[in-house]
Amino acid sequence: MQRFRFRLENILRLRKKIEEGAERVFAKRRAELLLIVHEMNIQQIKFKEFLKENTLAGGVYTASELVWIDDYITRSHRLIEQLGTQKEEKQCAVNEARDILRDAKKERKVIEVLKERQWQRYCEELNRMENGEIDDINQQISLNKEKLTIEDTVVEDM
Repeated sequence: MQRFRFRLENILRLRKKIEEGAERVFAKRRAELLLIVHEMNIQQIKFKEFLKENTLAGGVYTASELVWIDDYITRSHRLIEQLGTQKEEKQCAVNEARDILRDAKKERKVIEVLKERQWQRYCEELNRMENGEIDDINQQISLNKEKLTIEDTVVEDM
């Protein structure tokens, strides 16, 4: 019998490479999202610390200092909103990459299941052939035993 050969092996390798590429894209997009989330958290912490340090109860401020504080607060809010928008965009990109990765995994898995089924059929066929050969050998052994026993028996003269 011939060796096991899976005809879709090249396609399986291609699917694995596509899946690996999708995993890299997903990881990259996820890292970008985490970076934005981290930056957003840092900005929120800085903003809260600024508000703690610059409360009106803490002292007397001039009009220019109040304008500067108001501008800083406005810029901080705008920056946090921009980061929130970027976070939403990156989250959509991560979801798309996750969907692509899931589809790539499904496609690879389908081909692997086909390969596994073909391997099982190959093994079953191989077992049938081996069993047939063993049966043939056993038949030959029993025929040889019959010939030996017939030839070995002494024929009595009458």
